Amino acid sequence: MDVSTTSDAFNAAALTALGEMFQLDGVVLTDVRGLAIESAVVASIGLEGKSVGKLSVITSAEAAANLTERYLPGEATITDEIVNDMVGEIANVIAGQAKTILKSTRHHFMLTTPTVVCVSSVELKLDESDVAMMIVKTKVGEIALIVRPNQTNDDAVVVAHRRR
Repeated sequence: MDVSTTSDAFNAAALTALGEMFQLDGVVLTDVRGLAIESAVVASIGLEGKSVGKLSVITSAEAAANLTERYLPGEATITDEIVNDMVGEIANVIAGQAKTILKSTRHHFMLTTPTVVCVSSVELKLDESDVAMMIVKTKVGEIALIVRPNQTNDDAVVVAHRRR
C-alpha cells in the first residue's frame, strides 16, 4: 500500500462518510502521538487484495452514542448493541468509500465483515509501517482511524486495553 495514495483515500473517505451519515464536518488531525481513549469502541475491518491490511476505527463510547443518536430517528431506543453496530457500520462505510476511491489502482481491496470490541481504555502506538493514522475531530467527538498493512489481529491496534 502506497502511503500517500492510501492515506489520502482514507482521509477523504472518513470525511465523506461522516458528512453523508451524520451531516458532520470534520477536521483531519494526523499527529496522534500519545492518543488514549477511555471507554472505547473499536471496529476493525480487513482489507484484502494484492496487499492485505486492516482498518480500525476507534472512538469513545460517548462519541459513539452521540453519532448513533444523530443517525437514528428520534424515537429509536439506543442500546449498547446498537451503538456497537453503528461503529462497525462507520468502519464499513469508510472502508467502502476508500475502496471506491482506490478502484482501478494497485491499492484496490476487498472488505471483510467488521468486528467490534468494547474496551475500558485504548492506547495507540505509532508503527513505522502504518499507512494512515489520523483523527477526525467533529463537534460530537473524535474518531481515530488506523490503516495497517499485513495486519490480521483485531486487537493489534490496541496496545493496552481491558475489555469492558
